[in-house]
Amino acid sequence: MKENRAYFWWTLSIFLAFLLPLALQKGMFLDGITYASISKNLSNGLGSAFQPHYTDVIANEFYGHLSLSFVIQSYFFKIFGDSFLTEKIYALILAIVNVFFIIKIWTLIEDKKWAWLPILLWITVRCVHWSFQNNMLENSISLFSLAAVFFILKSFKLNNNIQAI
Repeated sequence: MKENRAYFWWTLSIFLAFLLPLALQKGMFLDGITYASISKNLSNGLGSAFQPHYTDVIANEFYGHLSLSFVIQSYFFKIFGDSFLTEKIYALILAIVNVFFIIKIWTLIEDKKWAWLPILLWITVRCVHWSFQNNMLENSISLFSLAAVFFILKSFKLNNNIQAI
């Protein structure tokens, strides 16, 4: 790990360079604003997990997407308040947890000293950092997908079936 420490710090700086500048600016893509509004409404008691509320005029009952992301983000609004930074904090934490699962998956099948490589390849894809900058649902989907892959691989490894992959 010591010989690759410079690569780790380089990858971390690229990760932060892609996510932090726009994370501190106001404004997002329309979908991200919609998801933040639904989550904020949920945290304020408007709607429920099974009947999300967007606005009184447009999509009073919002059934366009599954609501687990809205429920999780609503807790961030309860904790951090109604600031525009709340959804940015939520997205940054999701990005960090995604990185955690990428590292865990990599260390299950490869040497830990190269764990910086999949993170670098992942964060430099334009739609990945754009998604985290704009509070998209793909952030939560990628988190749960990575967690599922990790636990499947962990199960295979515990049962000595890793060669089947």
